[in-house]
Amino acid sequence: MLEKVYQSEARFLQHLQTQAANIEQYRNEVGASGEDIERIRNDAAVFESLIETCNLADDFKTTAMGIKRQFFSTKTDPPAGAFMAAPDTTTPFPVIAGAVKASRERDQRFLRSTTITEAARIAMDLVGETPQPLNPDLIQPTLELHAAVSGYEFAAVVGGREDSAMYELHGQRTGSTDWIMLKSGTGKSVNVTVTPTTPGQPEQILVRVQLFKGNAKYGVPSNPVFVTVNP
Repeated sequence: MLEKVYQSEARFLQHLQTQAANIEQYRNEVGASGEDIERIRNDAAVFESLIETCNLADDFKTTAMGIKRQFFSTKTDPPAGAFMAAPDTTTPFPVIAGAVKASRERDQRFLRSTTITEAARIAMDLVGETPQPLNPDLIQPTLELHAAVSGYEFAAVVGGREDSAMYELHGQRTGSTDWIMLKSGTGKSVNVTVTPTTPGQPEQILVRVQLFKGNAKYGVPSNPVFVTVNP
């Protein structure tokens, strides 16, 4: 299904980059105009830049909010620290809204070309993907953890959720082999606040995520990830 190409940022960027790399060679087969070629190349460069900029902006916000929390606090330790450098928001080309809509329409026009070949379909990423049945026993989510500057808090980003309805984050304290439930969630990310073992001291916790479908476990737990939460 070609539609999957447009459903995630990573996949759509890959689609644009593949087309940008091959459009010159296959322009005649797919009937691409000079305007098509310029838009594909520009959109690929702009989207790569936007993803990097937005990731840095998210880190900047996390740091800034942590400094604000430390200021608006009764605690004087640890020191508030300094702001990270704000990301450069300059893009290589102007940002044009509706890149997915333009790509969908352009791809369908390419596929209707009377001179398109199978090699062109493959090179221009127009073949689509055949959905494979999911084996629940092989489904394993991914987990990214981002510690807040203070407040014994961290953000968890859960990927590879497939058909799950929810998930649980489980934590393991240093010196213990028991997994305790920290928080449940349904979205891509969730914030977790931990009650420290020793108040006022940083604490390292091993965290993993388990998916659920209905009331039953779905797939296997993610690989465990360490995070250090701060007072």
